[in-house]
Amino acid sequence: MGENQALPAEAARVRPVPGWAKPARVMLGSMAVSAAAFLTTLPTWIRAEVSTVVATSTLDISGADAGPTVSALALVALVASVALRIAGPKLRKVLALLLVGVGVGLAVAAFGVHADPQAASMAQVSAITGTNAPADSYEVTVLPLLSAAFGVLVALAGVWAFVATSHWKTGRKYDRSAARAARLASAEETDEIDAWDALSEGKDPTERL
Repeated sequence: MGENQALPAEAARVRPVPGWAKPARVMLGSMAVSAAAFLTTLPTWIRAEVSTVVATSTLDISGADAGPTVSALALVALVASVALRIAGPKLRKVLALLLVGVGVGLAVAAFGVHADPQAASMAQVSAITGTNAPADSYEVTVLPLLSAAFGVLVALAGVWAFVATSHWKTGRKYDRSAARAARLASAEETDEIDAWDALSEGKDPTERL
């Protein structure tokens, strides 16, 4: 009675998930910073003054063109954030570490555009001038730095997810197993009580078997 029932009874106990580690909260938080990082790549990141034989014009280059790696990594982070909720325990840890790596890579790539706008806009400027000559001047908006900040937040969300997923339940299958173990433990305890009652009344409890 003691040891055999203790294990199922313990398995049946489900510890509540702390508020900071709630699956929905972690997933939505990771999705929010990932989506924000992607949205920062849509507006203009670089304004380049380009001179051609005909005239001088201003070329607006979006973040998606200046830093395609940034937008790609942001999408990877968004998908990984959604997958966190439906993945198994081991895969959740892998996805959380992936978020950390993606966030760091995103931040580095975005900061690289801010630090070297000439290299980031080379393809677009060359398409206008037909040469490999740089533009006359470059004006970088604040968005690359903002995107880099969101990249850091994505990495921190990965750390958050890595710790929080340890508190998550393993899913419906676990819940059904825990409930089944609880029912079996209860049934065994009831049978033993009935057996003691039968003995106290002078009856043979094995007659029911």
